[in-house]
Amino acid sequence: MKTITICSSIKVLEHLGLCALFPNIEFQPEGPEISMNELKKLQMDHFSAIESSDAIYVINPHGYIGTMVTAEIDYALGIISLDHIQDFIKQ
Repeated sequence: MKTITICSSIKVLEHLGLCALFPNIEFQPEGPEISMNELKKLQMDHFSAIESSDAIYVINPHGYIGTMVTAEIDYALGIISLDHIQDFIKQ
């Protein structure tokens, strides 16, 4: 079974009626403020998830891709090779 990491703005997913269970530092939920260190840890955890995945899946209705999703795509592109992409497509 292949593993994917979903990359999308939580605001976009909520607009689609979906509840997201993954970190995204663009979104500040109501309640106590999150420190910059906590935000950095969430993003690093998400980058780790990207590293351990076979692929990422970007949800971007109407072509919207925010700053952090762009960073996640760039991160994923930086750790994969063309051979890995071709192997994934063949399976």
